[in-house]
Amino acid sequence: MINISNSIAEEVASIERKGVVSLNAVVDIKEKAKIFAINAHANQVRKINGEPAVCHPIAVANILGQYNYDDEVISAGYLHDTVEDTNNTIEDIERLFGSRVASLVNLASEPDKSLPWEERKSHTITVVRDNPIDDTVVILADKIQNMEDLTSNLQLYGLSIFNFFKRGVEKKLWYFESVYSAVNSTNSELPIVKRLGESLTKLKLEVERQKKLEEKSLNEDVVNK
Repeated sequence: MINISNSIAEEVASIERKGVVSLNAVVDIKEKAKIFAINAHANQVRKINGEPAVCHPIAVANILGQYNYDDEVISAGYLHDTVEDTNNTIEDIERLFGSRVASLVNLASEPDKSLPWEERKSHTITVVRDNPIDDTVVILADKIQNMEDLTSNLQLYGLSIFNFFKRGVEKKLWYFESVYSAVNSTNSELPIVKRLGESLTKLKLEVERQKKLEEKSLNEDVVNK
């Protein structure tokens, strides 16, 4: 079962049906970024449910749009995984989309994927803590989408989804909690920060619900033996 927004799926399919489009012919920076992301992430799928990987950056861009961020920020949302997860470079992004978009994408990218998971995540936490929030909202939207997607997949598949990741549930929660703490102390009234906190709370509640369901199932198995 693929847990995917029908509107995003249709959006991706519509652009893919058009085939290769010259980016030079696209005037709107957001549309240009979306097409670039779809092409860059072609044939990549998400870990848990096999949906096209590009659905994640499209959802991130949509979150940024919901909070009325400008076109360059939304474009960076579409592009935020293109340096980290594809063969594109930050120089490619700057050449095609300008220095501000490139800077936002660079901040949202892990600098060295070969480093241990903890080091890479600590780097992102430091970036969120030490930079102005206007420069890190792409990271926040990314984490919102990650947590909301995890919550939905937990409801569908249970705690086994964490087998798809390099670290288990406790480490994942540590990471999300640390990102939220890094930004909440000085920006708690911002709507996107409030949503980040709400997404974290819902994820933690769903994790606890799934733990209780697993415990209940184990107890029932013991009784029935």
